[in-house]
Amino acid sequence: MWVRQGAELWTEAGLLVFVALFAAAWWRARHDGPRAFAIAALAPLATAGAYVCSELLKSVVTEERRCRAVAGAAASPAACPPHGDWSFPSNHATIAGRSAVALALFAARCCG
Repeated sequence: MWVRQGAELWTEAGLLVFVALFAAAWWRARHDGPRAFAIAALAPLATAGAYVCSELLKSVVTEERRCRAVAGAAASPAACPPHGDWSFPSNHATIAGRSAVALALFAARCCG
């Protein structure tokens, strides 16, 4: 199904958009002084830290994925991940949210 393949591709490729934005922020910050450069350099590390926190929280909460938890639920267009791959908090949402905040802080402090 092309919709499923497109969604799977976007969930992975969409994260690469943040990598490109972090690289662009770093490139821009090279000439904006040490504070701007530090913010641009630390933004990816803060995102990685948020991911680690997400993984730790996920191992504590152990929220089962809906594809296994809801009896009689409609079939998911994607395969259900294996048991132990908990659903909350979402890694993709954590990375996207933290990246957006980091890039917004960079833009507000360096470019605004």
